Amino acid sequence: MKCIGNMRKILNIFAFFKSTLAVNLACSMIPLYFGGIEVFVSIFLSFGFIVSISLKEVYNQSNYIFYFNNGLSKLQLWLYSYMMNVFFVFVISSIVSFIKQLL
Repeated sequence: MKCIGNMRKILNIFAFFKSTLAVNLACSMIPLYFGGIEVFVSIFLSFGFIVSISLKEVYNQSNYIFYFNNGLSKLQLWLYSYMMNVFFVFVISSIVSFIKQLL
């Protein structure tokens, strides 16, 4: 049963990450257009993440009760979400680098 509980936590963390991803990407697209992939990475990992978490705090505060009832604190959600952002940016940067090498 412990395995099922851990899988539920992972799925909840992923759901939280997905709910912050759209805002984060929206904040990072203009810098991507004007500054390139390096600026996109820095904005995505800093300003975009802060804006997405801030909007979650203001408009979806009650959703944290769901996560808390499933054994996840705000800090855990934020840290895991940030780590997933780092992984996401690493994958995107690797794909862009690979495409640049091909062309």
